[in-house]
Amino acid sequence: MQFPEHTEQSYKAGAKMGAGILECDVTFTKDKELVCRHSQCDLHTTTNILATDLAAKMFCTT
Repeated sequence: MQFPEHTEQSYKAGAKMGAGILECDVTFTKDKELVCRHSQCDLHTTTNILATDLAAKMFCTT
């Protein structure tokens, strides 16, 4: 809860806290790029990605 999910900062924080593994759910963007996130429509609850240029590439942005 210190950083948005599936970000470099959250992965590094987990490693520093002693996490043995880091889970990364993977999905595709409209242009077939891979991104890590839980589901197609969770952007508004898990990250600030909607405020970035990558938002236009997402399947679901609501």
